[in-house]
Amino acid sequence: MKPGYPPTTGEDSRSGAFTEVGQGVIDWKRIFKAARAGGMKHFYVEQDECDRDSLESAKISYTYLHNLTL
Repeated sequence: MKPGYPPTTGEDSRSGAFTEVGQGVIDWKRIFKAARAGGMKHFYVEQDECDRDSLESAKISYTYLHNLTL
């Protein structure tokens, strides 16, 4: 989620609310750290609609996750 959009626990269909992994308000480092401590070995991230071209958005998300240290 982009900064400025209130969190939701339901389906979010607000246009323009999504951004690439690492570019928004979600604390991915904390989430992955807790998941690993809980025994998760594989992680899958869905790329929702973003403002950029879909392949460019996927590359930004991949680069963030690839460089993320726990």
